[in-house]
Amino acid sequence: MTVLEPRTAPPADYYRENLQSVVQYILDHHQEALHPEDLDWLASWHSSGQASQRLFVRLLMRKGPWIRTDRLQYAEVKNVEGALAELSQRRLVVLNDDAPADQLLGLLTVAEINSVFPVFALRFAPKRKKEWLEGLLSCYPDRILRERIGARIGWVRVTSTQILDRFRLIYFGSTHADLSAFVLRDLGMVRYEDYPLRGMTGHNPIDAADGALLDRLLELNQIERAFSSLPAIDGLAEACRRRLEAADTERTVDRRRSRLLNALGQWHERRDESDRALACYETSHRHPARERRVRLLMRTGHALEAQALLAEMRSGSWSVEEEIFTERFGNRGARDQVATDTRILVDPQPEPKAGTIESRALRDLADEGAWGVHLENVLPLMLTGLAFWDVIFASVPGAFTHPFQSAPHDLWWDDFAKPRETLIAQARQQLQQSPAVADVLLDCYDRKVGMACDLVHWRAIDRTLLERIVGVLPPTALLALISTVIRCPGRCRTGFPDLFVAWQDGSFAFVEVKGPTDQLQPQQRVWLRRLAAEGIPARVLRYRRQSSAACGT
Repeated sequence: MTVLEPRTAPPADYYRENLQSVVQYILDHHQEALHPEDLDWLASWHSSGQASQRLFVRLLMRKGPWIRTDRLQYAEVKNVEGALAELSQRRLVVLNDDAPADQLLGLLTVAEINSVFPVFALRFAPKRKKEWLEGLLSCYPDRILRERIGARIGWVRVTSTQILDRFRLIYFGSTHADLSAFVLRDLGMVRYEDYPLRGMTGHNPIDAADGALLDRLLELNQIERAFSSLPAIDGLAEACRRRLEAADTERTVDRRRSRLLNALGQWHERRDESDRALACYETSHRHPARERRVRLLMRTGHALEAQALLAEMRSGSWSVEEEIFTERFGNRGARDQVATDTRILVDPQPEPKAGTIESRALRDLADEGAWGVHLENVLPLMLTGLAFWDVIFASVPGAFTHPFQSAPHDLWWDDFAKPRETLIAQARQQLQQSPAVADVLLDCYDRKVGMACDLVHWRAIDRTLLERIVGVLPPTALLALISTVIRCPGRCRTGFPDLFVAWQDGSFAFVEVKGPTDQLQPQQRVWLRRLAAEGIPARVLRYRRQSSAACGT
């Protein structure tokens, strides 16, 4: 690993070696998942000269797909023109192709457009770049625009983007990741846990079965890209739905498939095509598919079907949003009574400004002998991350596919606990048997401090504050809280009470603070009910003006 220094140029081969390490890793461990065209691309890459490889990596790091060649100036590439020629010869890039004119116009500055199209400038005198683009595109065909622009600048486009997407998917587990992860690590800005890498089917190295899954994920990417053409192509929406309707047993694939079905269903809803929207939602396994089905069924006069679906949702919700929907649907005027001890303080001052109400509450509580801290969801997530660190970074199929992850791919999924049920049960038993649960968390803090973990916000809670908090929380309350979160971290990201407050007698509470015009949000009510169900003290501290009538929560 190369150690980088801030504001210091990296070694000449730094970026090239990063891509080479990805390429070599894929060849060493994932070759069974590759297609013949992937191997052809790799052969072209390996046969390219060092300078050409350096330039190619730089192109990958630029915003594209079309890039101006006159802007390619890098200290490590002495002959850019020669490197481009070799990359073009090996079909890794294409030079000055028939790019859409609007994309090429976007590469020019307003001053450059003015000089390329002086007659148009004199006649119409547009001021903003948007006016330039709209005017030129309406006045000239793409061919003429390309010829004029091509006389001023050259452009390059990286080819084989689908192959590169496949490599990203194999290495990073996502087509959106890039080589910047290497830079952040090598600058020392991010430190990652050392976890074993396993393919989506649980094999290491990734095998041909994973290759089939990668093909399906890339197919889903293609379908998503096709969505932009739905209004223009008759029958495209139905063709997309048919390609999405078959469920998949692999969690990653089915989750993405369901997301696309939901998006397609919402597109049909906007066009008042209820039957087609329902057809999309019926084969989706992600929220808000069932909510949309209930609403559409009620709207189209199928109340009995809607009620049956609601009963199914209540017996096992897919998400906290779905849980809230099933509780509130059809009970718009009803307000559930949150089982909390609500305390109302009269505020003699004008209504507190946004962002200061929690500070005001902490000052008032301190005047009464209590101490507290404003952490919201940071606190339960961090406590859970420290207590279940080994569970979070455990070797689960498909959870960790590259060395730059701060969490497993499925951390926020609703079924996060399912493949880890045994691990969670074992960890919880160890915590229950521990003579001091607080010491387990503090020990993890000392060993892992600063390491990237999506559940743990190191800057928000230092060791002194953590020690103070876990010193107040009884082991039973701490275990109950973290056990709730680890079952489904994704459902616990929002809505937790604002403050942790402790009093001199050793008591404590989680306190949600509300100003004169604030109301409890649905997810806040969910958390307050969860805490009450576990016997964990929670309350609402409401401020109101002196003259206001008392208001409920």
